[in-house]
Amino acid sequence: MLARVQDRAVEAQVNYLGAMPERPCFHPGDAARSNLNLDGREISIRDMRPVQDMLSLDREGFAIVPHTSTVTDFRDPVQIRDIYRREIADIVMAVTGAARVIVAERALYRLGDRSPDFGATGTTYAMRMIHTDYTPNSGPGFVSSILTPEELRVWRGHRAAGFSIWRALSEPPQDTPLAVCDATSVEPDDFIPSDVTITPPDGRDVTWEGGFLRHNPLHRWGYFSNMHRDEALIFKICDSDARRAEQVFHTAFDDRSAPPDAAPRESVDIRAVALFAD
Repeated sequence: MLARVQDRAVEAQVNYLGAMPERPCFHPGDAARSNLNLDGREISIRDMRPVQDMLSLDREGFAIVPHTSTVTDFRDPVQIRDIYRREIADIVMAVTGAARVIVAERALYRLGDRSPDFGATGTTYAMRMIHTDYTPNSGPGFVSSILTPEELRVWRGHRAAGFSIWRALSEPPQDTPLAVCDATSVEPDDFIPSDVTITPPDGRDVTWEGGFLRHNPLHRWGYFSNMHRDEALIFKICDSDARRAEQVFHTAFDDRSAPPDAAPRESVDIRAVALFAD
């Protein structure tokens, strides 16, 4: 699908992962513990607006949908718990046709590095490395972490798919939009498994398998220009059905076409698991 988009594209530098003799390790909260050989590449990122109604979560792995949230403060955990999680469940169920949707308890409130509040407590940053949050190996663990033991028992053997739901909160245009890679353009040999480790407040490291991408000029990249808070970008992070798109590599990038006074990126994303009856 993305190969047919000819209307508009931006050029940007993104970070792939270069050759490494050892398994990559990434610590989002502690760069000194990360072991990554970043490989900066200049690529073309096409605007998906002309074909946004033709995209498929099961083919390219991502889609954009209109949605007006009633949340007034996305940094308020009570509104996330009582309002946003229900809204997200409704969105994912409507888009996927799932029988049940379970939404993570926590949303990630992200700020671009030009924001005066960058690094503030309760926020995180826009990652400028091409990555996928989970892999076919770690996806089942993500699903298990969201479901209750009873849900795991009832839905065992059924298809389960994980999604990230991303929303721009700053006014368009974004200075650092999110780029997504067409899942059909990624070859198995492009994928580089890695260890991802976070350290929660209790001090115990939590590690799972994430993924990086080695450069392939055949990758097809896209983004949605001028995103606003009344729409949501949904992309796949895992799927138990390997016949469908299983994961979407993504990265933040600096949009050189944005005006110098563009508002610093502000966004929120949250994860969900969709369960299917057949």
